[in-house]
Amino acid sequence: MVMEDTVGGLGEAVSYLRKLLLWPEEFKEAGERLGVTWPTGLLLFGPPGTGKSVVVGAACREVGAHLCTLSPSSVFGSFVGESEKKVRDIFEAADDLVESGKSVVLFFDEIDVLCPRRDRSGPFECRLVAQILTLMDTSIAKVVYNRKIGKRTGVLLLVGATSNQNAVDPAIRRPGRMEKEIGLAMPDEEERVDILRIYLKKIPMSDEVSGNMAGLAALCSGFTGADIAVLCHEAALVAMEREGEGEGGEVQVRFSDFEAARVTVRPTVTRGVAREADKVSWDDICGLGEVKEQLIRVVQWPIQHPEAFKRLGLQPFRGAMLYGPPGCCKTKLCQAAACTGGIPMISLSCAEVLSMYVGESEEKLRNCFVQARLSAPSIIFLDEFDAFCTKRSGADSGSSVGDKLLATFLTEMDGLEQISGVIVLAATNRPDEIDEALLRPGRFDMLLYVPPPNAEERLLLLNYLTKGMKFKGSGVQLESLAERTEGFTGAELEALCREAYMIASSSCGGEDHQVEVLEEGHFEDALLGMTPMLSEEEIRNYERFRTKR
Repeated sequence: MVMEDTVGGLGEAVSYLRKLLLWPEEFKEAGERLGVTWPTGLLLFGPPGTGKSVVVGAACREVGAHLCTLSPSSVFGSFVGESEKKVRDIFEAADDLVESGKSVVLFFDEIDVLCPRRDRSGPFECRLVAQILTLMDTSIAKVVYNRKIGKRTGVLLLVGATSNQNAVDPAIRRPGRMEKEIGLAMPDEEERVDILRIYLKKIPMSDEVSGNMAGLAALCSGFTGADIAVLCHEAALVAMEREGEGEGGEVQVRFSDFEAARVTVRPTVTRGVAREADKVSWDDICGLGEVKEQLIRVVQWPIQHPEAFKRLGLQPFRGAMLYGPPGCCKTKLCQAAACTGGIPMISLSCAEVLSMYVGESEEKLRNCFVQARLSAPSIIFLDEFDAFCTKRSGADSGSSVGDKLLATFLTEMDGLEQISGVIVLAATNRPDEIDEALLRPGRFDMLLYVPPPNAEERLLLLNYLTKGMKFKGSGVQLESLAERTEGFTGAELEALCREAYMIASSSCGGEDHQVEVLEEGHFEDALLGMTPMLSEEEIRNYERFRTKR
């Protein structure tokens, strides 16, 4: 029986591994009558920290199987042939245990490093992969032969763990080796509660924590089990630091300690292929009420109310593209949708995807979607989207890097049809450059125009940008300033306020240039040196694009 209080949401994977170890002996006669060939291996894949090693260790402890581990640190050697010898020694030890009637798990940790694709590897890696393949086949053949002649033998199970199954040599994944594959996804809210209970078992908690585990699990959205362990450790350190500052009494971890720890602990999903989105709320974005409402419907409703969508037979949105002039908060809107919904966001820019090596750009994009699926619910955000997926052109279509990247993106978007909880958001200031195949319903279901701010929104934005500034006398007439900045984007208004502050700083004198108050003249001088970058023709082009859609 799998102990849920020790594996925290991984019970199903442990149970499956347990069957692979026990059933060949328990149902030996039935298997022979039915001609059953028992699986010889299993590949566990998922983001780092999701519990792949925990699953293997728990299953071995439960059935009393011996665990023989091969990892890059234990196998790789400095001399020619040393790595191959270490691998042979481990296989020989496992074979001896199996021949004595014991069950053995040969665990290949980070198998993508031990057995990388040979078409992308050097001679050393190719030799090691060939050696491992030969030893796998030999060891499995021994077990099959001994079973056939009735000789006593144990069970040998090959188990690999990787965070990138596509980087593993295909020969490892064929039938007769690691033929079964199990993906360990990010824990959902219920599983995060189970994991939190395990790690908080020995930590004194306040009533607000013990009575609000669901709220704590929501705070850990996008976290793996390993991330949750680090968060609990950091929260305990925050509580200890608070006690050291003289509060006295028994140290108990409070909810505020977890909130403070969350600032420094990043979820694994945001590392490696992407950067974590900045913390942005709807209040940080002035105006654009209609766009905000549409984003909430696209991003948050399907994740927060999946039962309602299922009951009504509605398919969740797969994506939304925000378009409009530069500096109008497209990126901030996407970040706010993710942050306010508590949804992890994988943010990619063109510079992070495009590569000089053939096929590497497409692989980076595929890996991004793989990680998003495993981390669902999640958001993929593609900034400067026109650089990813430009229009295909002419007879050479399909031959350029851009065309191949577009084809990969279309395939991945279509693959989201059967996956719930993954939403793609994109931002561009050149919507007319996006390939038409992406703009149909079923891919980007919603196209949202983010216009430059109107007079009312400019006033809201100026009030927001100047809320920390002190004005002289009756203050600066922001209403008049909002009227006179027709055509300015949000970024240009921010630059205007910054320039006014710099003018005030240079005119106040003194060594530190400390600004005490700002005057109307500072903004007037700043405005003289600025003109809106957006022309009326460009605005008309955006309006025409919106009308066509």
